[in-house]
Amino acid sequence: MLRRFFKHDGAALLRVLWPILAAMVGCAVVGMGLNLLMMALAETKYVTLFVLLTTAQSILVLIIAVLMVIGIFYVFYSFYRSMFTDEGYLTLVLPVGTHTLLLSKLAVGAVFMLGVFAVWGASMVLTYLPMILTVGGSIDSSALTSLISSDSALYMVSMIAELIMSGMLTYAAITLGSIFFTKHKILGAILFSFVLSSGQSIVDAVILLLLFGSPVLDAIALILQILLSLGISVALYFLMAHLIRNKLNLT
Repeated sequence: MLRRFFKHDGAALLRVLWPILAAMVGCAVVGMGLNLLMMALAETKYVTLFVLLTTAQSILVLIIAVLMVIGIFYVFYSFYRSMFTDEGYLTLVLPVGTHTLLLSKLAVGAVFMLGVFAVWGASMVLTYLPMILTVGGSIDSSALTSLISSDSALYMVSMIAELIMSGMLTYAAITLGSIFFTKHKILGAILFSFVLSSGQSIVDAVILLLLFGSPVLDAIALILQILLSLGISVALYFLMAHLIRNKLNLT
């Protein structure tokens, strides 16, 4: 059953998101072409044209970033629409458990948010690919090697855990706002998002102040942040499941 809902929710999201993803890649291809022209004009007298091309490429990069934000926003909006609007009536009367519905939507959301970020990253690389290939040979291999270490791996895991928690905080804010602010759901979601994010920031700041300062303590602080982020994400999931099952009233 979970697989069936995952496919259904995924197909619904894909119908909206694929034009956004395609537009990001299209802007990147155009940006790469502009980058090639800029490199060809870099040492010529066509300064005005070079400036215009630089401006155009900057605009394309901005458009790609805006499309990325729109894609992420739509993933969250899709969750809100399918659970807490009129469409929620149809969703919640289905003969399936709350955990199946919630897991399906969270898993699909995670996959598509990862996809949006991946396409954004690939688009940025594609935009500046000619420049990357040109300067790539001058990069010191030892500098790259130093980046690949246990500390950097721990930082990467910490960033992933923070991203997971940030997503769960947003989902939880949408759930809390929709349940406790029935007449102003979006406003309630924004309010709860601010409250939850502020709480997260305070906890992170306390960990930083108490433990950062030496390599050993830095590593301990990162591990604590990872465990705390994952623990909060799990707690938020069960809170959402409880609220949707016992407190949600769409009548």
